[in-house]
Amino acid sequence: KVAVLGTVFRVLTFENYFEVSCKEGKVAVIHQDKKLYLEKGNGYNSVTGKFIPNKKYFDQKNGLYYKGVPLAYIVGVIEQIYGLSISIKTSKPFYFTGNLPLDNREEAFNTLTEVFPLQIKTHTKDGIEIIEY
Repeated sequence: KVAVLGTVFRVLTFENYFEVSCKEGKVAVIHQDKKLYLEKGNGYNSVTGKFIPNKKYFDQKNGLYYKGVPLAYIVGVIEQIYGLSISIKTSKPFYFTGNLPLDNREEAFNTLTEVFPLQIKTHTKDGIEIIEY
C-alpha cells in the first residue's frame, strides 16, 4: 500500500517486486505490516525490505536510475520503449542498479551486458535473445 501525502513520487511494480521513491513531499509505505514514511530523495525496495536513502532516483540526465530492480523488469522497460520482443535466459535472478539510457537502444543493451554476465545471442529488427555466459 502507498498513501499519497501531497508529493511527487514513483512506484515500480513487477511480479513480487515493488519500489517506491519520493521526489518531493512525503509518502507512506506499508509492506508486511511495516509502515515507513519516505521523504524527498528516499525510497523503499521490497527485495531488501529496507529504507533506501538515495537522491539519484530522479536523475534523468543519463536515463532513469534504478536500484536493485529485477532484470526482468528492466528488460520489460526496454521492450516497451523500443517495441521489441526480448527473451532472457539466465540461471539465477539478477538485480540492476544504475542508469538505464532511454534514448539509445544499443547503449541500453550495452549497459546490461557490461553489468551482468550476459550477451546478445540473436538480434533482429524486432526480436532479441539475451543469454547468460
